[in-house]
Amino acid sequence: MLETKAQIQQLVPQVADKELSVLASYYTAYANYRLSSIFEDMEKEQQEDYLNTSIEQLEQVTEEAPEFAEGWALLGNCYGMKAKGMISGMRYGPKSERTIDRARELAPDNPRVAMIYGISLLYKPGMFGGSVKKAVDTFKKAGRYFEEWSPQNSLYPEWGKAENYAWMAQAYIEQDRLADAREAYQTSLQVDPDYYWVKEVLLPELINEMDD
Repeated sequence: MLETKAQIQQLVPQVADKELSVLASYYTAYANYRLSSIFEDMEKEQQEDYLNTSIEQLEQVTEEAPEFAEGWALLGNCYGMKAKGMISGMRYGPKSERTIDRARELAPDNPRVAMIYGISLLYKPGMFGGSVKKAVDTFKKAGRYFEEWSPQNSLYPEWGKAENYAWMAQAYIEQDRLADAREAYQTSLQVDPDYYWVKEVLLPELINEMDD
């Protein structure tokens, strides 16, 4: 794991241009965010280490570039991933909400911002504003934003379109709308036919459930 982290750190170029430096730090944090959940057999401590590293990097990104909505959104998502129990929820839940709200203020039409807001609605307790229905509506809105979105330039983030439909399917499953969930997964695979999480895990699980 330490070797992997060292390799990731090498991705950050030593450049004078602040914008490039911020984007490099953002992508390094994004890589750590992905590594925190990509391996099913990873030990919990390893997952936490990657996630904590991503949070540290994103906190630096938002400090250096407070108008960069992508940084706030991903940071809010990482905080949300830390809010798994009552104690951690009390600590990280409000942090997640504040940072996502900041991202929405800066870029209300950004598809990744909308998607991450939808994820927060899906998992947030109802007494704190969570709602599966609102999550579905938000994922639909994010889908429209993805169709319309053009990044500022080729260096800016473009990830998330296939992922948005995967999360939409998860929300449909919570509503017991299995046919809609299957359609959302299929749309996700139309965007990215090699999307492993959907192709090899989520869609087969759903098909098995529908066939039972």
